[in-house]
Amino acid sequence: MPDLRALREAAEEFFETDVLSVKPLKHGDQISIYVLVLDTTPDPDLPSEVIVRIFTKQRMQQSVDSEVATISFVSLHTQIPVARVFFHESTLDNPVGFQYIVQEKLQGEPLQKALDEEDEPEYELGFDSWHNLVSDYADVVSQLWRVRFDRIGALYEVSVGNDQDSEYSDIETYVGPTAETWFYRGSRRSLQHLDVGPWESSSDWLAGLISNEVRYFRSHPAELEKELEEELGDGDPLDLDVEWALDDAQERLRKIISLCDLGSGELGPDEALMRLSRTFGLFHAHLLPNNILVDMRTGHIKGITGWEDASVTPIWRIASVPYWLEWPGPESEWSRIDLGETLNDTKGRDVPWTPIGENGRRNGVSEEELAELRSAFCDKVSLEDPDGLFARCLEDGFFDQIKIIPHLLYNIWERGQVETSIEALEKWEAEAF
Repeated sequence: MPDLRALREAAEEFFETDVLSVKPLKHGDQISIYVLVLDTTPDPDLPSEVIVRIFTKQRMQQSVDSEVATISFVSLHTQIPVARVFFHESTLDNPVGFQYIVQEKLQGEPLQKALDEEDEPEYELGFDSWHNLVSDYADVVSQLWRVRFDRIGALYEVSVGNDQDSEYSDIETYVGPTAETWFYRGSRRSLQHLDVGPWESSSDWLAGLISNEVRYFRSHPAELEKELEEELGDGDPLDLDVEWALDDAQERLRKIISLCDLGSGELGPDEALMRLSRTFGLFHAHLLPNNILVDMRTGHIKGITGWEDASVTPIWRIASVPYWLEWPGPESEWSRIDLGETLNDTKGRDVPWTPIGENGRRNGVSEEELAELRSAFCDKVSLEDPDGLFARCLEDGFFDQIKIIPHLLYNIWERGQVETSIEALEKWEAEAF
């Protein structure tokens, strides 16, 4: 258990005031969240409450440091509402005994509540509120799209100046090794010379993904079999043979390797494709409804959370329309969330469509209204994208397939999806050249 007395003392030292109470807010398998109530009498500008996220399951130090650096960068260089970080501990070497982050408490409710209207009908948004939400969401995506970097990896901070321990020292942000957890899942972090960047090009990044998986296949067969059995074992209707599946996955990896340079776009047939894969932006890996805090009266976004796996990647990975702006087909019961958003999940998750009501509306809007909202999203993003690169990512079938490559490496055993994507890439290569 975390030492809450030590946490209280750390907060009192930082804020230079008393902590009136420490209230538990949420407990999970990997994280516990508390609210600290501060005495604002000495300084009315102090926040009355702050949030503490305590990681009861240890994270990599670089993951915590990168999350904090990313939040600080977004706060300084964009207008995206984020929870300011007051202070944090990224190692276990502290009196609380766990890693933790102390942050601003944001207002608003998770957008997911509006999508769960059957369970929580009081959170249903009207069309005007949906329009405000979509407009704000387009602003968020556009701002992430516009930020540019010279390499691929994760953001970190370093103090510069004569006295790096001084509160007056300057802080610089730089791109270092990736902190995305799926690079290090299982025993992969134990691989010698694990390629985690930073990378100078899209093809280097893709090649790093692929080479890590190939080496893991060869050096950790027992761990890989266990992973595969967990994914495709008990209850799986195919009852796949593990040894056969591993051989089959390696063959598919070889095919992906042969398409790696093509997949980066660096050998693409036109200048637009080349620019897309040589331009790097900030990718929020979990831009899902639970991490979008909304004013349920107006629909305006009050905060974006869930920055723990954010990274600098090729900008084509950023370009997507959220699944909640899609209308399900007549037989659709489930929809896979955008692959770019699920890449860091332990398993790819299926998300049930909210049922269509007797009035023909879903989540408070009709099919025609949802189409209007989707168009409004695309139109607003286009205003911030004068070169049309975002639209090119959405419209070009090439990028529909390329964006799946990292996901394929994570779920290389999903034979049907992998084979379909490889075949599409091979077809595109034959037609393009």
